[in-house]
Amino acid sequence: MPTKCATNIGGGCNAVTVRGDFGIDFIAKFKDANSENVKELLTVETNTARQLGIFGSPTFSVARELFWGDDRLEDAISWCRCGRVEAGQSTAVHH
Repeated sequence: MPTKCATNIGGGCNAVTVRGDFGIDFIAKFKDANSENVKELLTVETNTARQLGIFGSPTFSVARELFWGDDRLEDAISWCRCGRVEAGQSTAVHH
């Protein structure tokens, strides 16, 4: 029979249930996450993402070049190291 915790796996109920397994004070972490300072930081980062044209995740921005999706991580790393995606290294799917 499902418990109340099972309906929201990312919620505080589950976090508190597993806190002992990891030795983390989840209650303090939730308080920190809901602080005004964190909310302000999230707003600033969200606005920055919008200015960069980011609308999904994960999105990687390297020198204002955008790479969408986890499958583009290697391309973003290459761009960061070389200023381009190295030949034969791209994971992009071209249609």
